[in-house]
Amino acid sequence: MAQLISFWVLIAFVTVTAAQTECPDGFSFSEGSCYHIGGAGFTPYDAEEECDKKDSELAVISSAQENAFIKSLLKDDDATGAWIGLVLPDDGDGQWKSTYTRRPVSFTDWVDDDAKTPPGTGDGLGDSQCAFLSNQHDWAWESQDCYVRDGMKFGKCEALGGSLATIRSEEESKAVKTFLNQSLILLLTKIENLSPHVVPKDYNQGPGGIGVRLAGSYEATEGDWYWYARDETLKISDGFTDWQDDAPDNRIRLRGREECMVMEQDNDWQWNDVPCNPLRPSLCEIPAAQTDCPDGFSFSEGSCYHIGGAGFTLYDAEEECDKKDSELVVISSAQENTFIKSLLEDDDATGAWIGLVLPDDTKGQWKSTYKRRPVSFTDWVDDEAETPPGFTGTGDGFDDFHCAFLSNQHDWAWESQDCYVRDGMKFVCKSW
Repeated sequence: MAQLISFWVLIAFVTVTAAQTECPDGFSFSEGSCYHIGGAGFTPYDAEEECDKKDSELAVISSAQENAFIKSLLKDDDATGAWIGLVLPDDGDGQWKSTYTRRPVSFTDWVDDDAKTPPGTGDGLGDSQCAFLSNQHDWAWESQDCYVRDGMKFGKCEALGGSLATIRSEEESKAVKTFLNQSLILLLTKIENLSPHVVPKDYNQGPGGIGVRLAGSYEATEGDWYWYARDETLKISDGFTDWQDDAPDNRIRLRGREECMVMEQDNDWQWNDVPCNPLRPSLCEIPAAQTDCPDGFSFSEGSCYHIGGAGFTLYDAEEECDKKDSELVVISSAQENTFIKSLLEDDDATGAWIGLVLPDDTKGQWKSTYKRRPVSFTDWVDDEAETPPGFTGTGDGFDDFHCAFLSNQHDWAWESQDCYVRDGMKFVCKSW
């Protein structure tokens, strides 16, 4: 089930003796065990390593009592979800298993059958889905791709205000390779200083030597490679590529399918496909500190915003933003929302489209126009705007039931309506 993975945490678990009631710092005691809610920005595989650092494991929840206790720890947390030690091997038999023992589990708390039974037709050498406690469903269990792009690819770089790098031209590739060659001593020092139990044996011993991770990922359902960066998704084969001669081959290795991308030093920093779970340095790109924007755009917090003219459907608005090398804005914070409202303060438009749609499917979740993932921030006028009358959730998800806009009648709070409405509708573009 698709989720916007912006703030992932993990649940560490360690057993103590019957006589113990005290736990290590940061852990909470219950029924002979200690539990820790880890920080944000981890894949399940990163989370396993983080738990290992604390002499613990990702929690494999075995009872309703344990489940209730963990939910109580997460009660006031603003994370999107929390990983637990449960995977669905990609072998098609539909059995969820412990991350560590690979044995079926006896207790579950799924949101619904869709969470419990995603498609699986592989050979079992990789993991089709991983389980997490979902904030959107009162911490009931949902499932998600174990190689979550937003969590894995942007978690470490987002802390710096950036994202994993994309390389889209030969000129950019040459500049990055020069940077990496100049930074090689720093990379080697970083690797040598990592704790031995944290670093996989093949960290810098692979056929390509040192490798740094990019924002490219293999999409199995599409059978192709894509750049996943910020709010855009681009097919890599449609633009510049710099693969090694034998890559990508999407082979299956001990650590899983080769569905992530690195640049490898031993091959002149050309691209190779690798399993997503080994620990590797990340090549981050951070937007240049700018205060200037194109004509007609206004600057705020590293981005530029434009209020487009009236008389557009949401889909027309997408095209108009694209003409300006921008996108319909996906508002991600109260601060950004307030700034956009200030741009619209004296506008006489009926409303202004933003990049948010409600697909006609059973999920009933508003999603970003471009990545089709749930969003973390909203500012609805009321519940009726968020769940419009007539929405049944009986479609196949290929059509959009409603689209979101900032409403002049309600001090620019959010409302929803048919995506093809034109009269009086402006739109908000955003560029970086």
